[in-house]
Amino acid sequence: MTPEYVKAGPDDAALLSELSCITFIEAYSDQVPMEEMQPYLNQALSTQAVAKELADPEVHYYFVYANANLAGFIMLRPRYSSDLLHGAPATYINRFYLRAQYWGSGMARQMMAFCEAFAEAAGAHWLWLQVWEQNDRAIAFYQKCGFEIFGIADFQMGDVVHRDPVMRKAVRGTQ
Repeated sequence: MTPEYVKAGPDDAALLSELSCITFIEAYSDQVPMEEMQPYLNQALSTQAVAKELADPEVHYYFVYANANLAGFIMLRPRYSSDLLHGAPATYINRFYLRAQYWGSGMARQMMAFCEAFAEAAGAHWLWLQVWEQNDRAIAFYQKCGFEIFGIADFQMGDVVHRDPVMRKAVRGTQ
């Protein structure tokens, strides 16, 4: 199954917010209580928050479709480096989510290839991301894709501050 990528626009804020909440809950509900997740969902993934991100020319959201079914989404930020990369040109994978029914299908690997091509076209030397410290499945996936842990960063969800691995991968032709 070959995914189709469709760039999200300003009119897609409500759909993207809904998909963001669904995929976030699918990814974390077995380990994070809903009452801990809910403030994050209400604030960071609200229609208003997503609309603000969509209005930023440095934010690129892509819907991912599988056989015309909405399967997930990607949020990329070119020219968004981490202090840990010492200002090197980088593309940040801010969000990378796939509906649970597509886990293990090979789609995530194809989505990552899309991210790598995006970063290369943007002139990035690095592709980087932050991942929840207890998301062993995602960490293993990113490592299989060639990412390495190179730092730790805080991520606050509700009243809880998580210490999340920051991972990077050299973009083809730059290292």
